[in-house]
Amino acid sequence: MASKKMNQNKDRTIHYPPEKDQKSFLKYLCWYSSIDDITRNEDLKGVYKNIPKELRKLLPNGSIKFLTKKELNAKTSFDFSSDRLYCTCWNDCSQIIAFLRHLRNSIAHGKIETVEKKWIIYDENEKGEITAKGEIHSLTLKSILKVLF
Repeated sequence: MASKKMNQNKDRTIHYPPEKDQKSFLKYLCWYSSIDDITRNEDLKGVYKNIPKELRKLLPNGSIKFLTKKELNAKTSFDFSSDRLYCTCWNDCSQIIAFLRHLRNSIAHGKIETVEKKWIIYDENEKGEITAKGEIHSLTLKSILKVLF
């Protein structure tokens, strides 16, 4: 079943993932609630020992480019030629945790959608500033979810 869209108002479109992916995304949202207050890899390792190390293997250098909010919002073109996600990371937080939070927000706020064999991830803060934008191959995302649960 293709991605469904529902217009809530003229500025907001909610993207529902295909039915086959909804269960995994719901599990992810539930799993994420168990780490919602964690900001450091050391704390994540205390709860889930191998997750930071395993995720680093699945997200090779360069697949996520961390920018400041100002840099990200000033960007007019994005290189999506090779599974690239651009996102922000706050000072006291690990990049792995930042990625997991942006993924959670993208799913929870209906901002994730599938195009061909890739997932388009988008996140913004309450001011409407972009905090994550990019794509990740569907097999990579499936592997990430397998590591988590």
